[in-house]
Amino acid sequence: MGGVGKTQIAADYAHDVWSRSTPGSRTKRRGQTGVHLLLWVTASSREAITEAYARAARMVITSHDVDPDTEQAAEQFLAWLHASKRRWLIVLDDATTASDLTKLWPPQTQSGQTLITTRSREAAWSTDTREVLHVGVFTPDQSRHYLQRALDRSERPHSDEEAQIDELASVLGHLPIALSQAASFLVDSALTVPAYQAALADRTRSLPDVLPPLDGLPDAQTRTIAALWETSVERASTQQPTGLARPMLALLSVLAPDGVPVQVVTSPRALTWLARRRTTQRRWLSVRSSPVNAEQAGQILRVLDRLSLIDHDPSGAGMIRIHQLVQRTLREDHGSIKHSTVVRVAAAALMSVWPEVECDQDFARRLRANAAVVIAAGTQRGKSGLWPLMGIEGHKLLHRYGDSLGRAGAVRAARDYFQDLYDSSAARYGTLHSPAAYGIRIRLARWQGAAGDVSGAVATSHDLAASHFVRWLPKRASAFLVHAEHGSWRGEAGDAEGARQAYSDLLRESERKLGVEHPSTLTIRHNLAHWRGEAGDLAGAGRAFSDLVRDNERISGAEHPDTLSARSSLAHWQGEAGDAKGARHAFSDLVRDMERILGPEHPSTLTGRHHLARWRGEAGDAEGARQALSDLVRDNERILGAEHPDTLSARHGLAHWRGEAGDAKGARQAFSDLVRDRERILGAEHPDTLNSRHSLAYWRGEAGDAEGTRQAFSDLVRDMERILGPEHPSTLTARHNLAHWRGEAEDAEAARQAFSDLVRDRERILGAEHPETLNSRRSLAHWRGEAGDAEGARRAFSDLVRDMERILGPENPNTLATRKNQSRWREEPNRL
Repeated sequence: MGGVGKTQIAADYAHDVWSRSTPGSRTKRRGQTGVHLLLWVTASSREAITEAYARAARMVITSHDVDPDTEQAAEQFLAWLHASKRRWLIVLDDATTASDLTKLWPPQTQSGQTLITTRSREAAWSTDTREVLHVGVFTPDQSRHYLQRALDRSERPHSDEEAQIDELASVLGHLPIALSQAASFLVDSALTVPAYQAALADRTRSLPDVLPPLDGLPDAQTRTIAALWETSVERASTQQPTGLARPMLALLSVLAPDGVPVQVVTSPRALTWLARRRTTQRRWLSVRSSPVNAEQAGQILRVLDRLSLIDHDPSGAGMIRIHQLVQRTLREDHGSIKHSTVVRVAAAALMSVWPEVECDQDFARRLRANAAVVIAAGTQRGKSGLWPLMGIEGHKLLHRYGDSLGRAGAVRAARDYFQDLYDSSAARYGTLHSPAAYGIRIRLARWQGAAGDVSGAVATSHDLAASHFVRWLPKRASAFLVHAEHGSWRGEAGDAEGARQAYSDLLRESERKLGVEHPSTLTIRHNLAHWRGEAGDLAGAGRAFSDLVRDNERISGAEHPDTLSARSSLAHWQGEAGDAKGARHAFSDLVRDMERILGPEHPSTLTGRHHLARWRGEAGDAEGARQALSDLVRDNERILGAEHPDTLSARHGLAHWRGEAGDAKGARQAFSDLVRDRERILGAEHPDTLNSRHSLAYWRGEAGDAEGTRQAFSDLVRDMERILGPEHPSTLTARHNLAHWRGEAEDAEAARQAFSDLVRDRERILGAEHPETLNSRRSLAHWRGEAGDAEGARRAFSDLVRDMERILGPENPNTLATRKNQSRWREEPNRL
């Protein structure tokens, strides 16, 4: 590409060779010889080469023997080179194309050398007798060394740190000519490196504002950066298919410099735009152009690659790379086309190839990288290119980018992104309840909750549900979506019964205003059934999901993702209601269907495998669950990445079933590692991190350290009460385990009192018939007996069995386990 220093390298070599030819030269080394003739040719065209050869002929051949015709004189010079025994070097600088040298190649002789510099990467340059050397940009170390030397040579003092110099070199893309001109500007302006970086980043300034003028260029340079690539662009515009180079470069100028998926610039949206903006003689056509197909787009990419304006290898990953300074130059010289138009076309092209479900994580990462650049370009020079595209609602790419961040596991980054976007929207439109803020705020709530800020998600979704905009559109599905989001976060905050009631009310409204078969109504039914189960009605949740699966199959089809999701929930609540083997069989069937319908690497399929492994363990095969989760962790790391929340969740399951399979110490170590990773990735206060701390404490006790476990649970309960609240279900569960390990640490009376308090609180918060309340009553009865009151334990277990048979059913595993406890205490002598 232009600006990497090819001419300087050639000049340095030529100077070195010529200096060896000077009498008395000290640079002459053993085995190295100089030349008798050195010819430097500016080879920008065939005519320029011919003229240079003709002039040389008149200098080395007796003038009256040189043909006055330029073409003939050039041939005479080449003949002289072929016959001469003298050493010679011909430098053809900045050759445009190999075809310009047809019949003008210097001859291959033992006494001669030919050195050519070119931006062209045509295959014709390479033959068995020619060696092609590719010259790239500086390495970071070379860039730092160059800038430091340039600044040290100046008379002004400077105290710029290496890190600042490295950052400047990175901003300039390590391009030698840019580093040279930037160093010259720094010295002349007396700016510090940070101040110069700020000037470069200022979108109100163009490149000529932050680089030397033409008469102030260093190192005898004759072209500014802005003019550096114009010749190549002009030539590309004349290549077949003609007129596509400039619009293609304009599109690439607002995408990621280090990798644009070829699918983006060959998408139907991009091809339509290329056809409309096809150029002739540097003017944008206003007339209707002929269509452009993907093959033609590929051809122009190869032209741009041959001319070193981009790097594109269609045989590899298909990524397109373009230097960031080439991009900036192009952005600042789009001609009559509006910058905002290019940005919006790039955004639309990205959206057209962005899949709803991101199974290919590498492709999704590339799309996010490009989206980030497009979004940044949309605010260049203070002008937005994205907000106006969808009217006041903003562009869909703004939403897709943030959602993709979160789905990839960067939940905190997604939350921060939508918070910044929301603040920008509010500042732009002057109201917190604008339509532009609607889609942003609902996503902000979603990623607040996913990042662990459940109370923030509740507050944001509540404010949105109460906003004027949502109340203004009471019959639209989007309004129901807002209320549904609020209901879910209310449940996640610990109020399962409140979430159940909210969804029950919402379902009635949705069925009346949208219809019983509307997708939003079916989604509300799904969530209502879920929170019905979380509120303690396990059997009711199972029946509701059974009905929903049947309706989804009838309305949407058996292979629709919503039907598969409902089947997953049905299997889950089947297991929670006590039928672990039935849940295992249901998930086995579901995973097989998901692999066939969605594919084995689809995120939903991976989640289904996780559920299947869990219920395999719950059905009695702990070792099988451990092995299945070990395989899943490996697949998740390969497909989703090691830090994705789903991978961390699979590691959590693997550690648990490792312990259940008999390796308590291994489980403790695995959870210790997982807690450390979740604290680093998600944060110490994220619910998932607290959950892993809970499991770590449990397996610490199972590994034999009852007192250490008691202390760990004591610390955890204190943190959960502060972070989640004292009435959150997870806090109550931690209190349950703390009470248990108090007893295991030989303080049975303290355990009995703690369980007595917990039962009272669970009856008040969850209800007397909630499974978790019944579970705490079971532990209370146990520790009542262990504290010496065997008769009290017998009575408690007798009452509890009767209630469990009525609430859970006589064959429920918990009911059966409680009966065994009852039998034990019937036979236990009173210890008082």
